[in-house]
Amino acid sequence: MRNKKIGKFYVSTELLNSSAPIIEEMLYKMRFTPYRVEHLYHANRFEYIGTSPLFNELEEGMEAPEYNIKINDVEGITAELV
Repeated sequence: MRNKKIGKFYVSTELLNSSAPIIEEMLYKMRFTPYRVEHLYHANRFEYIGTSPLFNELEEGMEAPEYNIKINDVEGITAELV
């Protein structure tokens, strides 16, 4: 069965360039499986679309919702709907 916990989030180009190992660790801890990663040159950021256990399950035909990904020492990594 296909994973229905699909979402999208954005990472600034500057953050990715300056902190790639941190982004890599974040994706690993999210257990994120990418379906698409696209550089949005006009917005100076990358759009990530894929699956993660942190995302809510989608109904068939729904568009992937946007999440804010937060990292902290107490709660670890969380995903909040925008």
